[in-house]
Amino acid sequence: MTRVFTIFSTIILLSTLCFGQETVEDENWLKGFNTEADSFPTLAYWEPKKFTLEDVAAGKQRLNSIRRFVPQNEWEGLYYANSDIGDVRFIWNSEGGFFDFYFYHTLKYFYFGKIKDSSGFIELDYEKVPVSQTGKKSISKTKLIKVRIDETHFLVPENQLRGFCELAAGLSTNAQDVYNHRIKEEDMQKPRLGLPVLPAEYEKYLRYPVEAEISRVRSRKIAWRESYPASK
Repeated sequence: MTRVFTIFSTIILLSTLCFGQETVEDENWLKGFNTEADSFPTLAYWEPKKFTLEDVAAGKQRLNSIRRFVPQNEWEGLYYANSDIGDVRFIWNSEGGFFDFYFYHTLKYFYFGKIKDSSGFIELDYEKVPVSQTGKKSISKTKLIKVRIDETHFLVPENQLRGFCELAAGLSTNAQDVYNHRIKEEDMQKPRLGLPVLPAEYEKYLRYPVEAEISRVRSRKIAWRESYPASK
């Protein structure tokens, strides 16, 4: 009986330890990042199999650095992107750098680093390099193109710009829409009429809606078509 009790207690202890290692509860250091994130207390939880204590400490430092600077132009600030499951937030300024994170119930990933700001794009210089699902590191830099539709600001990855322009012109059958890309959060309710405005060097990616006109109207004709083979 004592032996059975000991084995049972050991199983419970091991289960508790394993469960406790799935997530780490920390102070909600992303609280105040934006209104919606404040409603997700589970952002306090992150998975040690995805992040190390050093990752989290460095991420906090970068985020705090960004928050110390007030946006200096129309492009700096907080951006939002919709995804099939969960949401993405991206905050940046040229002085503080960038911080990019995705959450769905818990914090799933975050990237951060320095920013190179140009008139037509920003370049992300990663301090924490993104890793693919296969475990391989991706490129260390990413270029986001500054795109405006009416009064709305977007940051579009350079390799997705063609698809973005096709979506904006209504020429794509892709199930996604332009709002799957990073859109400045303060612009969410602003007008979005017309085609994208691109930096001059990227205007080659612009696409235009198909225009059609009625060239001729014929008289109506009713035709009968057999739906089964005619008898011989």
